[in-house]
Amino acid sequence: MQRELLIKSGRILTPFEVMQNGVVVVRNGRIAFVGKENEATYSANASVLDASDKMVSPGFIDTQIVGARGFDAGGGSLEAVREVARFCSETGTTSLLVAVGTSPFKKLVQGLRGVRDAIRKGTDSAEVLGIHLEGPYISPIKKGAHNLKYIRPPSISELDLIVRESGDKLILATVAPEVQGAISFIRELKKRGIVVSIGHSNATYEETLIGIRAGISHATHVFNGMREFHHREPGILGAVFTCDNVTASLIADGIHVHPAAMKTLVKAKGTDRIVLITDSTVAGLRDGTYKLGGLDLVLSQGVCKLKSGLSLAGSSLTMNIAVRNMIELVGVPIQDALKMATINPARVIDVNSRKGSIEIGKDADIIVIDEKINVYATLVKGKVVHNVLEQN
Repeated sequence: MQRELLIKSGRILTPFEVMQNGVVVVRNGRIAFVGKENEATYSANASVLDASDKMVSPGFIDTQIVGARGFDAGGGSLEAVREVARFCSETGTTSLLVAVGTSPFKKLVQGLRGVRDAIRKGTDSAEVLGIHLEGPYISPIKKGAHNLKYIRPPSISELDLIVRESGDKLILATVAPEVQGAISFIRELKKRGIVVSIGHSNATYEETLIGIRAGISHATHVFNGMREFHHREPGILGAVFTCDNVTASLIADGIHVHPAAMKTLVKAKGTDRIVLITDSTVAGLRDGTYKLGGLDLVLSQGVCKLKSGLSLAGSSLTMNIAVRNMIELVGVPIQDALKMATINPARVIDVNSRKGSIEIGKDADIIVIDEKINVYATLVKGKVVHNVLEQN
């Protein structure tokens, strides 16, 4: 049983409200109290994490990460998933979905098994909640860094195998609704309770609406890997901007999407319908040439591209920097930026009853940060998995 923990904070962002000079009591991996210290009940021998000169926030939830520090989380190795999860916890992410995508089907299944094993055996750091299937059921026209050779039409029989081999941990799937067989596939995903996201798609506005009516409720890395907006054919963006029941994920590195476009998204969707993601492939690495998922990638000055230079290939972004960018580049208040990285993704993947905010009864997935969103401590279900603060 974990020792009871008292976290003292200069400011707690739940993120629904801001509490000055509050405390959080963690008991048995869950939040037992949040509020003023003189109102808290805790054991005399409780551990104390003194963050009185810092801020406390819910941990970040990244619903799309491929790799970090040279490890491919979707490559089928338990060790790789654990290393990526460890890196995530150091940058404030307490929960994640591993992106497994376009590849030979045998290798895709191997990736599913690796993530499944990490979920069953644990990581000792950020919690792997499940899988984001990003491909292979996408458009060849908007493939981005996906290998054209392995893109194929949706198959419900393949879905049966994917769900089984993932240990029923397929949480989110990116699909292009205009490709052959996609609409029935989308309906089947929704029927199984899997979140359906439009992405890597060249769908028209009308094709997107058909997909939304079939079950699409989310958009993968909005602006990227999708038909461009035109005032006579607004395409996917027109539908995402105007359909209130569709949320959108955003790679807020200032590279994938210009800050003016990020501001446009905020104006169109509001801060409750945007989810920050990293789509990281090479976070934690220095400039150089790397291989990930069979692809040759070049990282230079924070920009990751295919070696051919023809396409961006994921990012070097971390969730804390994404939050910082929304504050500094877009002008979003810190509470709203934090929502996009915490409660919003929790709601999209339906884990908000236990994650995404600092509330009594929820998992103690908590981070200690400063005004620049530098991360000083990370707790996952009450366990301190990263800490550069003193703990008594």
